[in-house]
Amino acid sequence: WKQRVYKEGAKKLSEMHREAERTEAGALIEIAGARPKKVAQRDSVNKDSAASETARLKSKLRSAINDFLIDKDKEVLAASVSQLRIKPEQQELVVAWILEHGYSETLQKGRQSAFALLELLDRGVFEGVAVQAPMSKCMGRLADLQLDCPQAKEYFSFLLEEADKRGTTRAVFEGFAKLLT
Repeated sequence: WKQRVYKEGAKKLSEMHREAERTEAGALIEIAGARPKKVAQRDSVNKDSAASETARLKSKLRSAINDFLIDKDKEVLAASVSQLRIKPEQQELVVAWILEHGYSETLQKGRQSAFALLELLDRGVFEGVAVQAPMSKCMGRLADLQLDCPQAKEYFSFLLEEADKRGTTRAVFEGFAKLLT
């Protein structure tokens, strides 16, 4: 028995819903097979390049701060960090790294790291707004930080004292001293 079909038969409501879920903007979506290797490689290269850029930036920043710890040359610090061309959207992340570097090191190195951060703020390498979110995060979990880094409270106290001494960065750190007590 053979039957010629010129029209599609009537569809059930559930079939219509199922088909509507499979379509996007009126186009039927079908699985075409395996993803082409070139497209998959390009996607993985983009992810890897972003991760490697972040690692490179962190490494160069750490190097610049370590050079500052040795030379104590403010001009070289500002120049070397400016050469990194830190994008505005990366500034909070970079400030968080500097804060982490400060509270996780010895107290002497932490103080130098605090000087480095304040110097970069004074010279306009970072915007003051970029400091507030990472600083709030650190101050909010200060008790936990002290478990791993007992000198964290002394580091932040020193940072806030130095910021208070400098008139230019005082506004950035305003209100954080209350969190230390």
